[in-house]
Amino acid sequence: VDAGEPGETINADETVVDNPTESSVSDQEEEPATEGGLESQESTNQELVDEFIDDAENNEEEDTSTGSGEKTIVTDDGKRKRKDDSDQLIEKRVAVEGRENAPIPKKKVVFPPNKQEKIKLKKGDWIEMEENGRLIRASILNREKLSGRYYNYFNIRGEDGLERNIDGERVKFKKLEEEECDMVMIPADRHKDDDCMEAKNVELKKLEEFDSYETVNDEGQYRISCRWILWYKGEEVRARLVARGFEELESVRSDSPTMDKCNLRLLLTICASEKWTLQSSDVKSAFLQGQHLDREVIIKPPKEAGVAAEKLWKLKVALYGLNDASLQFYIKVRSILVKLGCIQSTMDSALFYKRDQSGKLIGVIGLHVDDFLHCGSQDFERDVTQKLAEIFQMGKTVSKSFNYVGFDIDQKNDSIKVDQNKFAAGLELINIPPARAKQVDDKLTPEERSQLRKVAGQLGWLGRGSRPDLVFAQVEMSTHFVDGKVKDLNQAAKMMRKVKDSESYFTVRDLGNVSDWTVEVSTDASLCNLNDGVGSTGAKVVLLVNEKTGLCAPLAWHANKIARIVDSTLAAECVSLKEGLDEGIQIRQMIEEIYGLKDKTVAVKGIVDNKGTVDAIHSTSSVKDRKLRRDVGAIKQMMSEGEVAGVTWCPGKDQLADCMTKKGASAWDLMEVFQTGKRKAS
Repeated sequence: VDAGEPGETINADETVVDNPTESSVSDQEEEPATEGGLESQESTNQELVDEFIDDAENNEEEDTSTGSGEKTIVTDDGKRKRKDDSDQLIEKRVAVEGRENAPIPKKKVVFPPNKQEKIKLKKGDWIEMEENGRLIRASILNREKLSGRYYNYFNIRGEDGLERNIDGERVKFKKLEEEECDMVMIPADRHKDDDCMEAKNVELKKLEEFDSYETVNDEGQYRISCRWILWYKGEEVRARLVARGFEELESVRSDSPTMDKCNLRLLLTICASEKWTLQSSDVKSAFLQGQHLDREVIIKPPKEAGVAAEKLWKLKVALYGLNDASLQFYIKVRSILVKLGCIQSTMDSALFYKRDQSGKLIGVIGLHVDDFLHCGSQDFERDVTQKLAEIFQMGKTVSKSFNYVGFDIDQKNDSIKVDQNKFAAGLELINIPPARAKQVDDKLTPEERSQLRKVAGQLGWLGRGSRPDLVFAQVEMSTHFVDGKVKDLNQAAKMMRKVKDSESYFTVRDLGNVSDWTVEVSTDASLCNLNDGVGSTGAKVVLLVNEKTGLCAPLAWHANKIARIVDSTLAAECVSLKEGLDEGIQIRQMIEEIYGLKDKTVAVKGIVDNKGTVDAIHSTSSVKDRKLRRDVGAIKQMMSEGEVAGVTWCPGKDQLADCMTKKGASAWDLMEVFQTGKRKAS
């Protein structure tokens, strides 16, 4: 296909545009060459194509050549079109002046979005969005493209550490304000104030103190940039120099493990039962004390460092902002703990333990980035925790009563209390005008849907942390994010009042000798009570119980929509039981690993309130539901191989997980067990 005379219309199926000074170019894959010698002309005409693209990218949206105003619109099918003053669509064409046989540019040219359509997000902003039916928070890494159809695409990193790419025009999200991010940021226009400059100087001294870089000559090396992040901590200004790690050309691992919450509770149980002192330590400027980099990373120093223009910094350690900064710190901590005689758990990479020469457990330590939670004998304190304090510059070490990863922990003589009362006290009640509250079947406005998501997130944090009686409400709310009604917001307001009316904590008791421990798994399910009768709910509560004393420690609890659609109560109960027993077996294996016990020393027992489930797993006949046979067969195998000691039935009123699967069920028994640390006799 050859280009015609200047101004002539060429029908080229989305590959051509109107006046090339009126559009911008997106970086898409090139279309295959058409017949007629286009392939052979590619080299000779490349300069023309590049010139065409440059002109298109640098053009303003208004047509200055003709004096007529043109605008971009978005059609119903999502495509961008141009309209003139008469509101007529402009046919796409190409005009190549002075070249009669020039090839049509092979890069697809699309119109830039109007300035009004630009989504105003920048690197470092935090958003809240829905993903696979759950609410997540994520930070903006960068905008995908500066022009073209991917202009409003963003690369983000979630709180789970995973990076994603989202289309900001299609994904429903909410930009979080600074106070919602638990940080009061200082705007850039204040960064030259005296208190901010002082904070920057303190940070620069830390970089020098920890030997974080070496100054090298600028010989044209590839370098990345950096920026300052300043915030208030109380009344004090803090500053941190952050490298723009996304500018690195080399792809590096960014995963870094943190201790599982279930294993955190197990650590507390071990501490209380062994009568050790619980301690928490944090490392000062942790990433600057991480493993030395095994690759070359060059950055341009900040102006405040006073470095000559021809000098650069070659990093020795992973500066804040590099994708593997947390990982490099973890690698160093892991290597030091192993050298000090600790053993890394095979089931949790952030949990380490140590046994003496006789095989007796003498200490445990868990990691959450730069926050360490540890307990042990005097030998463990001398040989491990004190040695860590000599190797790393520690910020502070506290004992018995402190806050760790959002939980207030208080150790007594024979128990440890974990509470979230401060967090609960800071929550705001929902104010719904009475007239609006009566409109129960009206759909929620965008602002009200955002409020529902916020409440669901807050209830989820409390429910997973110390309030299992809230988890069903959170699961149910999460199914109404898209099509919620006023009655759902009314229910959310009711749950917030419930939070305010009761305490949020659980207690871990001294369970005595590990030989008396049993892992008790209570599971329950409700059929077709989610998504207008389509989805079902499953729940489990896992307790570590001393069967002689009845004292217990809650280790795990979950409620969720059952992954597959089930058509009977038996199916829902069996699926929930299998998932619960799987987790109980994993906890049992963790206990046996830490204490060095033989396999299957600690018993695992299941409790259900559905007699059909007990009959099915003890029967020699197969259940009629073919899909269910796999789950029932798996439970039977667990029992035949000794992984599970048994599954017993209990009345519905005694089922601890009952309130986690349905609305209105009593939670008094469950919360009594959690808060007193004592299991009722069945």
